[in-house]
Amino acid sequence: MILRVTAKLGKKIKIMPSATLPPDSNPFVDWSAHLFTVERRQYILVANTPSLYSVVMPGRGITSEKTFLRRMRIELREYMQIEGHEYVYRKFIEPALDTASFSKALNRSVTGSINDLVFGAKFFLTGNEMTLIEVSVLLNETPMSYLNSSPRETFRSLTEEYVNPDEGEVEKVQSTQSRRLPHSPQEWLEEIRAAYADARAAIPFGRLVNHTFGEQELYHLAPSVAVKFRGLLSDESKLKLATEAALSSYVANLEVEQETLSDPRLAFAFCYLASHYGLDLVGIATLEDVMEFVEKHKEHIDSSGSHWD
Repeated sequence: MILRVTAKLGKKIKIMPSATLPPDSNPFVDWSAHLFTVERRQYILVANTPSLYSVVMPGRGITSEKTFLRRMRIELREYMQIEGHEYVYRKFIEPALDTASFSKALNRSVTGSINDLVFGAKFFLTGNEMTLIEVSVLLNETPMSYLNSSPRETFRSLTEEYVNPDEGEVEKVQSTQSRRLPHSPQEWLEEIRAAYADARAAIPFGRLVNHTFGEQELYHLAPSVAVKFRGLLSDESKLKLATEAALSSYVANLEVEQETLSDPRLAFAFCYLASHYGLDLVGIATLEDVMEFVEKHKEHIDSSGSHWD
């Protein structure tokens, strides 16, 4: 799970992320949180980043990452049960809280919208005897210009698009579990295909959070998908190593390998492999051998099959 916290909240829970993680391809595990005060009482607003679907919870007693996650788990579970989203919570949100990765806010548009929600929460809490559940309900019913809808309707649309009610499974959402490191060019090609699909699945959610990008920019996501597939997303230092290795290698080779790197599939594959080099998981020889194989079978990267000559 990605948790995007403001500087004020980060200071309170002693977490100060230095990087901004890209949108997760799973819309249910990307959340933003903001600390605010009303009549000398602290509250925390936690919002699903793509939909702004929000829960307001008390800030008292939350002084660390551990206490924040514990309270968030309790409050989200209670509210989502009331709203009829218990399955989504138990299947996708609750397990993801065990491997939370903290991040800076995604962009100004999301921050501005969350500030609007905080303003509304302050209004409802000032001089009124409302429960926090009632405040959360009112916020989620409020139309947001950023969404062209309300947070509740937007979140409901996400569940309708991604959850199959008959089978009880989420479609299109990629697994976040650690994968075994590939041992052959063929295995690497299969993993790169899966990684490319994972990154490409994030494109629609970029539009939801005003962070639009297309396939030409997917190579920027290669490091985050690499650490995700290796089960290292919760380690910010690993993401930094992977990102630095991938992007510096991309820039260094862009002039010489311009034709190759102009293909978004190969640019992604190159940065994905370079990320693993930065993590000290593969050597130069492996990187070169795999990249040569991938170039010969690049059509497989964005295909649904598993066949090559």
